[in-house]
Amino acid sequence: MNPEFQLARFLLYSASAFLGAVTLVLWCYALIRTRLWFLALLALASLMSVGFGLTSLLMLWNSQALIGILGHSGFVTFYNMLLSAQVIMDLVDTAGVAFLVIWLCRWHRVTERSNKPLQATAAAPSSCD
Repeated sequence: MNPEFQLARFLLYSASAFLGAVTLVLWCYALIRTRLWFLALLALASLMSVGFGLTSLLMLWNSQALIGILGHSGFVTFYNMLLSAQVIMDLVDTAGVAFLVIWLCRWHRVTERSNKPLQATAAAPSSCD
């Protein structure tokens, strides 16, 4: 493998794991502060993203050892399961974001109604002369 390509993959997988950890912390903070259940889906997707980033780093760093441990067919099965789990992570993340968008739209609609200016129902009292 080309060393520059391997360095680029290493940086990409490291960034993926790091950004997954950052978003995990943010979603957990939001979950603790708001207690909105769908934020747990987003935190779960972030946790899975960290796992996939670290697994990808492991596969990049020493894939021959994994092939030696799992065997060729085991490694292919592991790789296919990893790809399938990434699709499941994307579905969980999409569901969490969809619930977040629904909640934001409802919250915006409620606050938009409550912030309407009050209409005058009676004439203002006249000043005393």
